[in-house]
Amino acid sequence: MKLSSNPPAVSRVHSKFAFRFLFSLGVSLALGLGLASSCGRAADIKVVNVMPAFEKAWRLGLGKPLDERVRLMKQIVFIPNEPAYDDYGQIPLDDVHIAWFLRDAAAMMPQIRAYEDDLRRNLPVFMRRFRGAFPDFEQKGAIYFMPSLFIFDGQSSDGVLRFGLDGIVKYDEKDVNLGVLVSHELFHVYHAQVQAAVGAHPTGEFWESLWAEGLATYVSFQLNPDSTESEVLHEKTLAALPPADVMKMACAIAPVLDKPKDAGAQFLDTGASPTGLPPRGAYLIGLLVAAKIAVATPDLRGLAALQGDELHATIASDVAGICAQAPPPPTHSVASGRVVR
Repeated sequence: MKLSSNPPAVSRVHSKFAFRFLFSLGVSLALGLGLASSCGRAADIKVVNVMPAFEKAWRLGLGKPLDERVRLMKQIVFIPNEPAYDDYGQIPLDDVHIAWFLRDAAAMMPQIRAYEDDLRRNLPVFMRRFRGAFPDFEQKGAIYFMPSLFIFDGQSSDGVLRFGLDGIVKYDEKDVNLGVLVSHELFHVYHAQVQAAVGAHPTGEFWESLWAEGLATYVSFQLNPDSTESEVLHEKTLAALPPADVMKMACAIAPVLDKPKDAGAQFLDTGASPTGLPPRGAYLIGLLVAAKIAVATPDLRGLAALQGDELHATIASDVAGICAQAPPPPTHSVASGRVVR
């Protein structure tokens, strides 16, 4: 079998770009981990770790022809773990993509193993922290630790959480703060739960995507007092953006707020960006908007429940305000761990 030596053309779905939940009103969600929650409730979560199977297929394939390694991955990893892959539907499992992944992943294997160990050991800690802030959090979907074939680092869809260990190594900064990543994805699930409970009616417009990602970024910053702005934004250049470029980014975002969400894809995609500006600008502007709204609504659960025309108008006003004058970056409060401005 002849396989291309070049990466196949794949539209990568990063955790910060997938538009993956957008307040799905039909989502029913729950979370556990075999821990006692902050309200004393026993919680049962289904955690599926695909990485041991991946490690087995990887080791069995060492020294073998590439087509045999692809076959082993399919037989040991992808077919037995069909729900992790087919139910999501955005991970290419064709021979060409798998072969490209295997070639590219070789140098990353030590770090992939280290992150898998870190995430497996510390997920209960991250969960307790999240439940402390959101005791009403519910989730019925599983949590997967898996190779995503470089499609995402973290992703939430229909109440299911998927953490792509290979994607974390490939796309995130060195020594990534896993607590930030977990908090961000958990909040997307919680946000959808709360929006369904309050009877929100999503419009599919871009301002909802900016709010969803900005608020998840804000929450992950709050719940991880040791985190930096660079860690929560997953982009050093974006975190260091000078005030004039922050204003330029907000001015570029303002005209597409009321358009369909795809119109703002360049502000969420890690690969695309307006000329002269870094990618993922909606995360920065959304974070600044969330921090400003939190002055009037400091309770995180209250922020998650905001919706409708009033929120829409406030976001539009705040983005326009940032276009006119860049606010100072959010910082952690030493006393409370809250983000203050």
